[in-house]
Amino acid sequence: FCQFYNFCPAGQYVSSGSVYDKDSTIECKAVTTCSPASEFQTAAATPTSNTVCQALKTCDAFAATPQFESKAPAPGTDRECQSVTDCSADEFLSAMFNATSDNVCDPYTKCDVATEYVSEFPTPTEDLKCASLSTCSSTEYQASAPVTGTVKGNSMNTADRQCTTK
Repeated sequence: FCQFYNFCPAGQYVSSGSVYDKDSTIECKAVTTCSPASEFQTAAATPTSNTVCQALKTCDAFAATPQFESKAPAPGTDRECQSVTDCSADEFLSAMFNATSDNVCDPYTKCDVATEYVSEFPTPTEDLKCASLSTCSSTEYQASAPVTGTVKGNSMNTADRQCTTK
């Protein structure tokens, strides 16, 4: 069994020389502390080795396929990056990604063709708005029926009915 004859004080490690030879001269160096802002520890210091630090992964928000931080770094673990989600054709972007969160995509509203029409058309970042179809009064007649069309792949009224006085 091996016995250590040479030791470094707390917070230091043997950088050269033999800890097993009582006649050896050793050199002690301060143990490295990883910088939590830019590194994580992959191996702890021992009496004969320094701490091993590795650079933290960088999530690139400006890459061709942008990324965000999906898991923050923790002692002994790197940060994790994930590609930003693209909204599908039937979704709008309700909240844009940032450094630590993905895009939030919500489905477009579907207006009820029997009772509603699209009063405001959707954009990639705004939902469509539905309004109730006009009901002609007893002193009016329907001059034109609601116009039905396709909005975001769904059949909906794209214009209200028009009522005119009799």
